[in-house]
Amino acid sequence: MNLSFENLKKSYQLGDKSYLALKGISTTFSEPGLVSLMGPSGSGKSTLLHCLGLIDSADEGIIHFEGKRIDNLSDDQKSKFRLVSFGFVFQSYHLIPTLSVIENVALPAVYKSRNLKKSYEMADSLLQRVGLEEFKKRRINQLSGGQRQRVAIARALVNQPKIIFADEPTANLDSKTSEAVLDMFQDIIKEQKIMALISTHDNAVAKRSDHIISMLDGQLEGMV
Repeated sequence: MNLSFENLKKSYQLGDKSYLALKGISTTFSEPGLVSLMGPSGSGKSTLLHCLGLIDSADEGIIHFEGKRIDNLSDDQKSKFRLVSFGFVFQSYHLIPTLSVIENVALPAVYKSRNLKKSYEMADSLLQRVGLEEFKKRRINQLSGGQRQRVAIARALVNQPKIIFADEPTANLDSKTSEAVLDMFQDIIKEQKIMALISTHDNAVAKRSDHIISMLDGQLEGMV
């Protein structure tokens, strides 16, 4: 497993001014485990995750995954690549409120395989793993924040990704719930030998990481 990027630059237009969110950064991630991107708001953490996860496009730079260049894929190719290789967990969950818990988890697998039976079997197994099997027929608005984030993690895992990108996944959770969610998340990462890149400004999250990368003003400050 190898994810690398070279000279990554990304800017945004704010009114009549251009804001440089990533300032030509480069590094390589090559081992499974939990990697935390640490830094204050506006440091470029989320922008980096979105570019590496092919949700957004960098202005300049190259991204390779397992020896293949992926930043220059077409939009359709990027969508297919994300579906097969990547999983995503967001701060605000991004679950579909009109679907049940198990429907939310199964959805990426349905898109990938078009096999409803297998997709729902995988979703059911993951809901058991995250302790939510008894809630599988409920709607999302019937769940607590911690339960919703567990659903989001199960959904991220359903296609057996090689990398999970998690953008401030515990920011909306209280400290006790955050601890429980991180315990479960870290156990699954170790069991399945997945790489997880997490953006966070929470030291409690960083302390659990195998590696910590500090970011400030769109630049990498170092890796521990």
